Amino acid sequence: MEKNYYLGLDLGSNSVGWAATDEDYNFLRLKGKTAWGARIFSEAKDCKDRRTYRSNKRRLARRKYRLVLLKQLFAEEMAKVDKTFFLRLANSTYWEEDKTKDSDGNEIGKNLIFKTHEEEKQYYTKYPTIWHLRKALIENDEEALSNLRYVYLAIHHIVKYRGNFLTEGEMGNDIHPITTIEEINQTLSLLETDSSEDVTDKTTYIKPESYNELFTILENNNLNKVKKQQEIDKLFISSKERSENIKNYINLFKTIIVGGSFSLKKINEDTEDISVDFTKDFENSEADISKALGDAFNLVLLAKKYYDYIILKELLGKNKEISEAMVQIYEEHKDDLKSLKTILKDLDNKLGNDGKDRIYYSVFKQEPTEKFKETNYLSFVQGGKLEELNKYIKKILEKNEKDIDDKETYNALYEKACKGDLFKKQANASTSLIPHQFHLRELKKILENAGKKYPFLNDISDKIIKIFKFRVPYYYGPLNNESDAHSWVVKKEGQEKAKITPWNINEIIDTPKTRDNFFKKLTNSCTYLVGETVLPKTSLYYEKYLALDRLNKMQVNGDYLSYSEKNDVLNFILSRKTTTIEQIRTYFSKTRSTKANDISISNIKATDPFNAVSHAFYGKHLDLNNSKNINLCEELIKFATIYADDKKELKKFVSSNFNLTDEFIKEYLNTPTNKWGRLSKKFLCGGDQLEMYYVDDNGILHSILNILEETNENLQEILNNEKYGFNQKIANFNNTLTADKTTEEQIEDILDSTPALMRRSIIQTLAVVDDVIKAAGKAPQKIMMEVTRTDGKKEETKSRYVQLKKQITNDKVLTSDEKKELLTNLENKKIQLKGKHIYLYFMQMGIDFYTGKRMKINDVINGKYDIDHIIPQSMIKDDSLDNMVLVSKDYNQKVKRDIYPICDEIRNNMLDKWRKYRTRKLISEEKYNRLIRTKELNADEINSFINRQINVVNYSNIQIKRIFEIKYPETKIIFSKASFPSLLRKEYEIAKMRDLNDAHHAVDAYLNIVCGNILTTLYNDIFYMFKEKKEDHKNISFNMEKRLINYIDKNNLKDKIKTSCLRHDALITFKPDYDSGKFYKETIFKKSGDKETGLIPLHTKGPMSDTKKYGGYSSFSQSYIIAVEYKLKNKTVKKLCRVPTLYLKQYNNDLNTIAKIMIDDEKATDIKVLRKIYLNQKIKYNGCYYLIYTANENTNKYKVAYQNYLDNNYLIYLNKCLKKIDELDDEQLSSKELTINKDGDKFLVDKNHNLEIFKAIKEKYNNPIYDYTPYIVKSREMKEEDFNNLSLKKQIDTLNNMIKILSRSCENAKFDKSLNNECTKNFRISATINSEKVYIVNESPSGLFKGKEELI
Repeated sequence: MEKNYYLGLDLGSNSVGWAATDEDYNFLRLKGKTAWGARIFSEAKDCKDRRTYRSNKRRLARRKYRLVLLKQLFAEEMAKVDKTFFLRLANSTYWEEDKTKDSDGNEIGKNLIFKTHEEEKQYYTKYPTIWHLRKALIENDEEALSNLRYVYLAIHHIVKYRGNFLTEGEMGNDIHPITTIEEINQTLSLLETDSSEDVTDKTTYIKPESYNELFTILENNNLNKVKKQQEIDKLFISSKERSENIKNYINLFKTIIVGGSFSLKKINEDTEDISVDFTKDFENSEADISKALGDAFNLVLLAKKYYDYIILKELLGKNKEISEAMVQIYEEHKDDLKSLKTILKDLDNKLGNDGKDRIYYSVFKQEPTEKFKETNYLSFVQGGKLEELNKYIKKILEKNEKDIDDKETYNALYEKACKGDLFKKQANASTSLIPHQFHLRELKKILENAGKKYPFLNDISDKIIKIFKFRVPYYYGPLNNESDAHSWVVKKEGQEKAKITPWNINEIIDTPKTRDNFFKKLTNSCTYLVGETVLPKTSLYYEKYLALDRLNKMQVNGDYLSYSEKNDVLNFILSRKTTTIEQIRTYFSKTRSTKANDISISNIKATDPFNAVSHAFYGKHLDLNNSKNINLCEELIKFATIYADDKKELKKFVSSNFNLTDEFIKEYLNTPTNKWGRLSKKFLCGGDQLEMYYVDDNGILHSILNILEETNENLQEILNNEKYGFNQKIANFNNTLTADKTTEEQIEDILDSTPALMRRSIIQTLAVVDDVIKAAGKAPQKIMMEVTRTDGKKEETKSRYVQLKKQITNDKVLTSDEKKELLTNLENKKIQLKGKHIYLYFMQMGIDFYTGKRMKINDVINGKYDIDHIIPQSMIKDDSLDNMVLVSKDYNQKVKRDIYPICDEIRNNMLDKWRKYRTRKLISEEKYNRLIRTKELNADEINSFINRQINVVNYSNIQIKRIFEIKYPETKIIFSKASFPSLLRKEYEIAKMRDLNDAHHAVDAYLNIVCGNILTTLYNDIFYMFKEKKEDHKNISFNMEKRLINYIDKNNLKDKIKTSCLRHDALITFKPDYDSGKFYKETIFKKSGDKETGLIPLHTKGPMSDTKKYGGYSSFSQSYIIAVEYKLKNKTVKKLCRVPTLYLKQYNNDLNTIAKIMIDDEKATDIKVLRKIYLNQKIKYNGCYYLIYTANENTNKYKVAYQNYLDNNYLIYLNKCLKKIDELDDEQLSSKELTINKDGDKFLVDKNHNLEIFKAIKEKYNNPIYDYTPYIVKSREMKEEDFNNLSLKKQIDTLNNMIKILSRSCENAKFDKSLNNECTKNFRISATINSEKVYIVNESPSGLFKGKEELI
């Protein structure tokens, strides 16, 4: 191809749409096909689940290793006492017939621990729990010490369940939490982001003297959780100026510290619905909570320490040792059980209850039923909650109090039930709450007592204690560096094959090199400079960069800051941990000697505070003008970020490597440093070899950070300013570093530094682009890409409703009547909150924002009020809520008009009201500044806005751009927002329905070409355009959307664009998948007896392979499918068999062995593996095309691989209907008129039109390509009369589901029962494929190249 062409791309998390056109927006024809389509693939998942799985597996393996070492230490002496003792323990989980014989070939018997039944009975009679045995041994009980096996069992239990390692050093009986009130205050001060108060390290939220009061409240068992929260709330100092977010964090703290549950949505409605609850599996949700809360997670950890302390103190009571406390729990439970049984039996006798009517039966024997759902004692021992059991027993006792004669026993049981203490179990007291020091103390005592009787213990006691204390530093990772692909540990020279034990680990592991490897693994590379390590986000350099990048574009009363004023406010910001826009306003009101309300701050996101934690902290202790001190701070910040998850290890490291005071270290450990930035020091500060400096005409060097200080340019402006030449310097640096690397190696390096969630999308994009270039014979002149985005949808209406209800209810200005009216209207119009006019009505509390008069909701709905753009659309197209107000339509047209800034008449009348709305947080800082502004927009502001729309920059885009620049240096890369293609879809009525087909990705890619090329052409030189507009009075609009539409209309492109988008020939391909993740669902199901359940054995060999005895896992995970051929009774059989991921591991990827297992037929011979078939592979079966999805033992699941199309007008109609489906009801109406927009345009939902679409879709079903697809064949039977009998709402829902039937969403399709279409919406056929011809369809990523179809 000789002519230039454009390539459009639409990147998603699980798709990439593409289109190739000439310079006039006509599709190219490549390889005889229209050059557009989409590549579909599975969305990448982050590694968190797999990482957690590996960590847990490693933790259990290390525990097992500790026990192996312990066994080895006891082995010789134990053999003298009982040579089969350890063998019996190893076989204790097996049935008697499955147990291993001893070395002499004798049966070891059915007993679990001891040789004879008498010994076993004697042991359990004397020591019903392991805690009884531990208690006896520490008390030097002669009988307990007389048996070495007893001693081993106790030590084994301690080493296996050794408690937590949250605290170091010795711990006496007078236990106390290691936190203080000071830490609570420090943490809350760090979280203060929206307060007009001057927050410092010493800001007090809870007084230090409240320490004892807090414990008094927590320890008071007469207070329930709610009362405790109320009392704790009183300890916090009230302040009218306190920010809302701090109130939320205090609520979080006081709720969870008493064991309550707190939803994080109360802090941030946009976060996942995660609850913090120490009583419900906190350890498994800890990582998610930490991610959601960020720095605020420290508050959770502080509360946890208090909570654990109280629980542990309650557990110990007056006991000195854990064993004593556990025995007491057991004995109390036993006594209470006996007492309750006695009084209930007496009660039943007294009342004459018999059989299942007995109260005793309901408490101890009644199984759960539909009618009986109480947590009785039977349910409790089967896993029910203690709290629910106590409620039930309390209710039983209260109901029968008058008939219970033994009042003393009644009162004792009732009191415990009221407190929730009745029937506590040892298992309820989690060992994770118990500090390891308690277990260690018991271990030492047992070793001391037993050592007198067994002298060998004195020789090995140090090793046993080392085994107990053995903890691998978390930066070591997996210790098996020979076979673990995730290992980074380094062994010392000559020790490569040495076995690691608790007593030699320091002699074997090269700690410095291992730590360095861990650091490299943890940190990312600079966004711009290849191979350069990023700075921590709290680096002094990075904090300064972040502050300057925002300050340089901030405007005060419409003007940018002067150099001196910017420098002063920068110093103000860097002297504080956090600085809000409100605090900056107060700062300027003082420096400019004016009222804060007269200071307008704009062109900056007002909700985001400036953060300078490191400057504030280190500036107190060190002179930050001294380069040595800065270097020291940077080192400390780096290590604090690396060790963010392990403060103990951090403390140990800095104490041994830096000369710091204890007071400094204490404060240092509390600084929040758990995130990394995106930029390197060399990029910001220039580098030792002057790689990243601009040299001015006077020969003075300027780094990027210098230029940020000296000018009002932000980073992107500096990079794109040719005067500085930084883009070329970046290219030179990267080229030098990669000079010896191939293009593929350079790209691989970039991909390695790209987050996993983005990597797959980039790789698939590259595959498609390479394919298109191969077909075209040359690279495109331009690549236009839509910004990468996630497809997650917020529950906008729900969150808007909750937000508005909260704001109206809590507002202190509205009268009670005004509140009542607004709340009533809110309930009635809840469903309409998606409409901006209704939403603005409530956000403005029913007030017209230009006249100040109260509006009526019906007048708003009927069009009397209009949405006005504060900055008119004739200037720039900004449809954000910050640029919209609801106002009188007549007043707006006569007074405000299409003028900006807002005229004096409106501003002078409304200024005071606008200020109050800002104070009440009903409007944002940005909206307020736009309303009160008195200066016109300047060229720089317009240029900044335009560039943000055309060249959207984020990390993933930069990575893709770097790759394209390496591969295709002559191609220009353009990024733009998704809003422009959406605009053309809306303007020209080009429907998008995701459930219909995947071609909409290709449509967006085509529209990206159109929008990207036109806009970059129109807005090539904003400053020149602005000059023409101002000086030559030319009518130039900066409304990008309006100019885009005008350009298309003027150049008669509309019909071409719409016709192109409505083509039915997009090339859709699917990436075959290979799953190498989990082996199976990890829940272990109980034994099945004689039933066939299809459970997966816990082990492939030995007794545990029998699921009927030992249970198993529920289902395999599948990696791919294999086509096999074999002989069966002289017949050739072909079969498609699944390949479980587990089997690949167990049988070392031996597909022949796996094939034999999956065929599972002893008569099968001559087994051959023909080929692998990956999931999602396109195949041709009986002449039709399908995607093969999954397989089980006997069948394979397929989905149709065709792209279906429907008339565009039908789709527009259905989209409108679906958008308003909640406004339809089940009434039997033949039609209904709906309002579809704020302009009051009407839209008719009509049964006749619905029937027309019904017929059109059914006609699609009749296509012969679906003759072998049973659920589509079944759908052909749906009758017109049955459809006609449905309500309008059900008809629209039915049409939507009829469309799904033809797509990959088929399994989600559901129909009304009256349509008689309730079959399973998937297609399964036998795994045996003898009579059918199945072909593998080979096609390239773009679909432009198609290989030969291969017969299986």
